[in-house]
Amino acid sequence: MFAEEKEGHSSTCAGRRGATRKNGKNNKNKKKTLESKDSEDEIKSLKNMVVQLSAKLSALEDEQRKQRALVSASVKRPPFSYIWCIDSFTKFKEEALKRKEGSLSEPFFFGVPGCKFRLQATIAHITQDLQSITFFGLFVHLKVTDQDRFNDSYHTKLKCTLEVASHSREAETLVLPFTFSADGSDDRRAPGRARYMWNTLFGKPKFVKLENLENKELGYIQDDVLLVEFYVRD
Repeated sequence: MFAEEKEGHSSTCAGRRGATRKNGKNNKNKKKTLESKDSEDEIKSLKNMVVQLSAKLSALEDEQRKQRALVSASVKRPPFSYIWCIDSFTKFKEEALKRKEGSLSEPFFFGVPGCKFRLQATIAHITQDLQSITFFGLFVHLKVTDQDRFNDSYHTKLKCTLEVASHSREAETLVLPFTFSADGSDDRRAPGRARYMWNTLFGKPKFVKLENLENKELGYIQDDVLLVEFYVRD
C-alpha cells in the first residue's frame, strides 16, 4: 500500500512539474510578445519624431534661403525702395495661371504723402505673331489713403523702376523704368474708379517670357525665390 501511495505521489509530482514547465513557457512567450509590442511602439514613436524634425528642418532651410536672397538684394539699395519676395514661385505660378489678377504684394509707402502702393505679378498666355506665348507681367498700383494730406502736398514727377535681378553673370537685370506724377497730370485711373480705390499706375503685361524667367542658367529664380524690386531713382 505504501508503494502504491508513493507511486501515485510520484506521478502527481511529475504532472505538476509538467504544468510548471508549460506555465513557464507561456510566461516567456507573453513576455516576448510584450517586449515586441513595446519595440514596435518605440519604433513608431521614433519615426514620428523623425518626420516632425524633418519638417522643422525643411522650414528652417526655406527661411534661411529666403533671408539669404533678401540680404543679397539689399546690397546697394537706393532710398525709397521696396523688395517684394515671391518665396514660392512654383505655388505663385499655379495660382496665377488660374486667375487673371495673379498675385499682389503687401501695400507699402515710399514717400508720397497720402498714397499707398502695391505690386502685382501675373502670368498670362498672350498671342504674339500667331503664337501663344506665356508671359510674366508686372504692374504698380496706387490709391489715395489720406485725401487731405494728398491735396496739401506738392507732387513732383517721379522716376521709378521695376527690376528683377539675376543671380547669374550670364544674364542682365530686367529693368522697367517709368515716370509718374500723383497729382493727376499722369492719371491712369480706370473709368469710374475713385482715387481711394486701387488703380493701375503703370505696368507691362509682357515684362518677360516665362520660359526665360524660369531658365536656371539665367538665374532669375533661385531656390524657388523671385525678388522684384521697386524703387525711386534720383
